Amino acid sequence: MAGVTREARAARDRLADRVAVGALAATFPPELVGEVVRETGRRELRERDLPARSMVYFSLGTWLWPSLDHREVLRRTLDGLTWAGLRSGETRIPGSGSLAKARARLGPEPLEAMFDRVAGTSSSPGADGDSWRGLRPTVVEGLDMRVTSTPSNRSVFPSHDQGPRVRLLTHVTPGDRNLIDAAFDPPGPTGRRDPVPRPRNRSSRRELFLLDPTVRDHSLWRRAEIDGFHLLQRSPGAAPSSPLERLGDGTLICEIPSHGGRDAATRVRIIEDTPSSTPGGSEAVPEPLRLTTTLLSPERWPREEVVELYRRLWKGGTVKRTVCDGADVTLRSQTPEGVRQEAWALLCVHQALVRLRPPRMA
Repeated sequence: MAGVTREARAARDRLADRVAVGALAATFPPELVGEVVRETGRRELRERDLPARSMVYFSLGTWLWPSLDHREVLRRTLDGLTWAGLRSGETRIPGSGSLAKARARLGPEPLEAMFDRVAGTSSSPGADGDSWRGLRPTVVEGLDMRVTSTPSNRSVFPSHDQGPRVRLLTHVTPGDRNLIDAAFDPPGPTGRRDPVPRPRNRSSRRELFLLDPTVRDHSLWRRAEIDGFHLLQRSPGAAPSSPLERLGDGTLICEIPSHGGRDAATRVRIIEDTPSSTPGGSEAVPEPLRLTTTLLSPERWPREEVVELYRRLWKGGTVKRTVCDGADVTLRSQTPEGVRQEAWALLCVHQALVRLRPPRMA
């Protein structure tokens, strides 16, 4: 009886693995994978045991089974593709050395190109974010990940107390966790810029970006003033002691110095919110906030509504919550190119998962 139970459990696990690979293939069909492989110059001149298309799916599969050996990840990925009718023939699993060489041949570019194909697209109508007082609020988050400590990784990625780390900035729709854009911070060798874009269409709704508190790019505030979008960010420390103006609602008008002193300073509004507990109240009291924003007018953007918007929309850790159940992320690759390949694969898997979620599920 125990043997039957083990067999049934193994069959159930195989089915779950196959369905998972099928879900990835639904978002990234073979036609799309083949296109990005050709466009990025990764198409093979001769037949290989590990063609580039299979390696793209393998890169995605490493996030389905992050704790498994890479050869086992490859076996499950190829089995799922065969089950889905996307490949044929015998499943041969090469040694670890051959698998590492195939990953190096692929590089990060096909995964980055594939992310670009699905970024900014939503799985459900109207999920691109709700309008708030004529603005479209979206979120820019920092995603910090540990990197395997090797000489090549340490030479490229900044080292901290726990070793080298890599950081991404992700531009997220708060309603459905859809990724609009992403970039390495600082930019990688492709020169991809930060994911706070210039408005594509001046006639479209103006943008409001809720910035991660760790983003410290002063030039963004100057760009916001010039290009017409708005920023809202939680700020550490105390409010400035010498504001330019104290408004009637208790908020302050201050200035952010220009980057390098080359441009004029940017005016911002400081909003502080310190909730107080009510006698006998059973609900938890929200933590105090100090917000910095380009929303200068208290009549057009009332203090209480700005605070409520921030508390409602800012969650942080979107990609980690979607793919890794909130756990910290460690990238296993030994080289910087492999690290970037893993990172773009993570974002691709995130996009595939949010498409499986029911509309408006937070």
